[in-house]
Amino acid sequence: MNTIPSFLALIGLLSTQGAVPDFESIAAKASGVKDNQELARLANEAQEDRKPKDAKPTDWQVVGPKDQARRKRVICTAQNDDQRIIQVVRHSLGALPS
Repeated sequence: MNTIPSFLALIGLLSTQGAVPDFESIAAKASGVKDNQELARLANEAQEDRKPKDAKPTDWQVVGPKDQARRKRVICTAQNDDQRIIQVVRHSLGALPS
């Protein structure tokens, strides 16, 4: 029996239950690399701003300026958190006023 398809099927099942392990954090802990806490906080804030609240759509007039402030801070303090930097910058670019 090939274990890789079985493992992938298990991961797929776990993901539908919201139980997929955070492999990025596990790898970082194993390597001894410490997360940049400020970038982690900024990325989490960007995600939280996009979650529906009280069944209301996202208010881009509120989120846009917050994204811009986060983007400026990330650009000024960029370290080795490439994944989170990309996430925050990508969100801020999508929120630019037209």
